Amino acid sequence: MNDAAHILGSTEVEHKKVFYGRLPRERQERETCITELSARMGNDAFTTAWAEGETMTMEQAVAYAKELLYKNITDITKCVLKIKR
Repeated sequence: MNDAAHILGSTEVEHKKVFYGRLPRERQERETCITELSARMGNDAFTTAWAEGETMTMEQAVAYAKELLYKNITDITKCVLKIKR
């Protein structure tokens, strides 16, 4: 969950630039995601992870997201290979 908060925090500056250009549904989906994630993590942990994400440049955030994606794909692949054995 920290990863999600990091990514959301890292995109906040860009999000604010395009906030009003988004459909109301898109804005609501983001707000719902943030609210639910904060509730699951606890406000203090969420706020800390969000703040850490906000310190990332866009390039760092993209690299971080790619790293998470690669890790998840690798984990899923390992799981599938175990099932096939």
